[in-house]
Amino acid sequence: MSVRLSEEDIRKLSELQKYLVTRLKDLKRKVELIESFLLVIDKVLAQASFVRGSEVQEMARTEAKPTPPAIRRVPIKHVDGTTLAELLIDKNKIVVLMAPGVNLHKATRPFESFFIRDVLEAMRERDYEKYSRGEIQPGQILDYRIQSDENGVLQKIEILNVSDEKRVREIKSAIKWTLRRMYENEYLTGSQSK
Repeated sequence: MSVRLSEEDIRKLSELQKYLVTRLKDLKRKVELIESFLLVIDKVLAQASFVRGSEVQEMARTEAKPTPPAIRRVPIKHVDGTTLAELLIDKNKIVVLMAPGVNLHKATRPFESFFIRDVLEAMRERDYEKYSRGEIQPGQILDYRIQSDENGVLQKIEILNVSDEKRVREIKSAIKWTLRRMYENEYLTGSQSK
């Protein structure tokens, strides 16, 4: 039994096949990259598990002189004046604290599609590439944590290992734009879909 397909169907299937093959190659490359990082991390952890007594004393002296952090506070407001969140920018970390009474769901566009995937994941991937070339240490790779309640309402976003000012500006700009669009989608247009 043969299936009859139009030329248009054949063309679309051919394009889909090319896309899937390309996507598969990309995913395999990412898996290989992650596996190589894990090997390096295993080696680093094995070396770090042995610390000389002199190193412990030096670490204790270093830790005994803490300097007070200079945390910058940046409010995020919608154009209508509603406070959406507050950004706390520290030396190596950005924390986004959601404003009380503003319930933005992590499923609301463009949080996942833009802020997570296009901004944070893209930055993290660039950091992994820098690490694989030996340009940065494992502890300098961008990481993030998202806290939400049982209903998926965002409460807090922590972005770690953000050291250069250019990246701080990019993240600050991206989170402001994202939260404003989310607010508009949830409160002004009523659309929460991804």
